[in-house]
Amino acid sequence: MVTMVSTEFGRWFKQQLRLRNWTQADFSHEFRFSAAGVSRWITGERVPAPDSCERIAEAFGVDIDLVLTQAGHRPEIAPIDPDDPAVGIIGLVKRVEWNDERLAGIRAALIVYQDIDRKRREV
Repeated sequence: MVTMVSTEFGRWFKQQLRLRNWTQADFSHEFRFSAAGVSRWITGERVPAPDSCERIAEAFGVDIDLVLTQAGHRPEIAPIDPDDPAVGIIGLVKRVEWNDERLAGIRAALIVYQDIDRKRREV
């Protein structure tokens, strides 16, 4: 008996093939994946490993995070709700590509806000 892992990835993958007018065989041959493996992704029997997701992203010309999320290796990022400022901020934070400079800037801004709040409490 075959246990289904994820039909969501399979649907997404099949749609990507259709958008490019590629067959499973075309994809398997061109990007050196086993035909059986690609078939298992489409049927939901398996999802690709993270290293295969990277190759799939390159093949489709899409962001690696999209493929990893579709395959269930990363949680989906909640949409930004413009009516809820706190959720909106969290959504924005999750979408930023963080580096040392950006983290330092945010850290400095938060320290300023903490100082302002501390001074208000002292008055």
